[in-house]
Amino acid sequence: NNDTSALSILVFKVPVAVKLDASQSAAVWEYYVSMWDWSEAVIWLIAVSLVAAGAYFATTDIQPQSSMLAQLAPQAEEVLEIDNTFAFSFVAMGSVVLVML
Repeated sequence: NNDTSALSILVFKVPVAVKLDASQSAAVWEYYVSMWDWSEAVIWLIAVSLVAAGAYFATTDIQPQSSMLAQLAPQAEEVLEIDNTFAFSFVAMGSVVLVML
């Protein structure tokens, strides 16, 4: 095929033909996956920081009363005790919501 206005691109092992006007151009290059990506490092840092902060603040009620975080701890009557019924209903309702999504 000597037609220079047609461009054939291999997409997922399936050739795709694209017709280009005289005013259009296309560039195709191979995608190289790098082993290190800064955005991935930032996402990991945020995720690990949130898990560590959650674990630290979740245990404020068992910290010594002299610590500054003890002021953030909920009072004893504000702490919700979770029984088996609440745990199973939480899992069931969460599963229903995920199925609906």
